[in-house]
Amino acid sequence: MKNLLIIINILIISVISLQAQNNTKEVLIIGTMHQVPKFLKNSYKPLLKKAEKYQANAIYVERLPSTDTFEISMIYTKFYHLADSLKQVYPTDENRFNQLLNTNLEDFEKEDFRFMMYCFIIKKDYANYRYYLYLLRYGIEGSPKSLRNENDEITHRLAILSNMKMIYSMDDQSKRPEYYKAWQACAKAGKTNGDSKRIKRLGIKLTLRSIIPGLFGKSGLYTNSKKTIEAYHKINSFRYTQKECEACEEGKYYWDYRNEQMAINIGEQINNNTNDKNLVVVGAGHVVGIKDYLQKHYPNISVKILSDKKESNKEKNTTDVAIQSSISH
Repeated sequence: MKNLLIIINILIISVISLQAQNNTKEVLIIGTMHQVPKFLKNSYKPLLKKAEKYQANAIYVERLPSTDTFEISMIYTKFYHLADSLKQVYPTDENRFNQLLNTNLEDFEKEDFRFMMYCFIIKKDYANYRYYLYLLRYGIEGSPKSLRNENDEITHRLAILSNMKMIYSMDDQSKRPEYYKAWQACAKAGKTNGDSKRIKRLGIKLTLRSIIPGLFGKSGLYTNSKKTIEAYHKINSFRYTQKECEACEEGKYYWDYRNEQMAINIGEQINNNTNDKNLVVVGAGHVVGIKDYLQKHYPNISVKILSDKKESNKEKNTTDVAIQSSISH
């Protein structure tokens, strides 16, 4: 009787937990290597499979939001001027635009892809401009060969598979000049205080560990391992340093600031949308920071990274053992 009550309690807790999870919006963060060399061209395939299995209904990418017009003018300068020029000569039809947002991608004509691409250029939405440019070039079948970057190999392919008509931007580059200035000063200081040797050793270790996964097309999975994303976080945020250095502390601040703003851009959009399963595709060095800031500012959102799944499997196995133990006794 006692064992039966234990089993019932475990089942009740599991059901309550499952219901709570079903009512919670969640995010899965996938770290990337940006553009990879030709010999690693298949590295994104395993990550695409993981992303497809997750069944996200929204994708967030490392692009500037269309509302950040100043940074767009500074970083996507040609695109910014193209948007202003196109706006003067190309008539936009908001009714057609909204109608296409509610149309299955398989029902699009080539001119529909072109129309949407022009609309997103005029709206200064760089991420969706690139998405519809991809669709215009390759259709819903996608590129026949690997284009070796995260947005073409994960974001665009997954968005097509999921029949998405829009992807979301979440980057922040407002402190970019300050960050790179601090990076250069920190690197210069490291040559005299020994920190440059430390980061060099860390870089060599990461490279050596990546060789075997890379040979088997699993570089993307290696990049998302717990040790690797933590190492990239240390490198990009100057947390590898052991000597006091004002420039390195400034660089750490600016890197953390960018991650925090990216997390806010993600969290605010998730809270303002109905999408419950959200995928973030971002450079591996941002994964730890974005996760931490999302958990800090948005406790209502469940945040996961790929390496967390191994931990959850361990917990599940522990629960199963507990139930089996109760039954056997």
